[in-house]
Amino acid sequence: MRPAGAALETATDVDAGPARGDLFTDRGDLVELIGRPAATVREVVQNTATTKESR
Repeated sequence: MRPAGAALETATDVDAGPARGDLFTDRGDLVELIGRPAATVREVVQNTATTKESR
């Protein structure tokens, strides 16, 4: 495989991996690392919108 083809394959897999659930874990590592409950992007956006509305 040519280098450009390998780079394209890697870039494609970087996008497809999370969609397949490759990054999912329920071990609690992230919570322990950041010291608070983890949140989804949706939760963060909703909380940010709610906080701005209440000001």
